[in-house]
Amino acid sequence: MICLRPMTEDDADLLHNWRSDERVYRYLKNPKPPAMEEHRAWAIWVLRDKYAPRCFIADHIEHGPVGFCSFHPESGEIGIYTAPEHHGKGFAADALALLVEQARKAGLEKLKAVVHPENVPARALYRKLGFKDKWVTMETST
Repeated sequence: MICLRPMTEDDADLLHNWRSDERVYRYLKNPKPPAMEEHRAWAIWVLRDKYAPRCFIADHIEHGPVGFCSFHPESGEIGIYTAPEHHGKGFAADALALLVEQARKAGLEKLKAVVHPENVPARALYRKLGFKDKWVTMETST
C-alpha cells in the first residue's frame, strides 16, 4: 500500500541519491544529476516558495520511501519517479493515481506530464490513467 506525504528537507539526501542514479536521471528534464548543494537549494526553494511545485514522497507500508512525485499548482504539470530498486513493482501507478487525486483536490482540472520519449513504461502508465499524447518536442544538437 502506497501513501503520499509532503516532502521535507530530511528527504533531500534520499532524493539526491535516486536522482543521481542513471536509471532515473536519464529520463528527467535535466538529464544529468545535480550537485548535492544545488539539489539541497532546490529542496529548500520547493518547501518555502508558494509558487513552487507541490512535492511528495511515495511511502510504501512495508518498504518505506519508494518514489517522488509533484504537481505544479499553476501549470498543472505533474511528474513522478521511483527509486531505482523499486522499478517495475507497480508503485509508480499507485503513487501517480494518488498524485492526480491531490492535484484535483487542489483545484486543477487539466494536468499534463512531460515524458521522455524513450521512457516507454512512464508513457504507458500515463496513458493508463487517461493522459493522451498531445505534442512532440524536437531539438537540434547544435
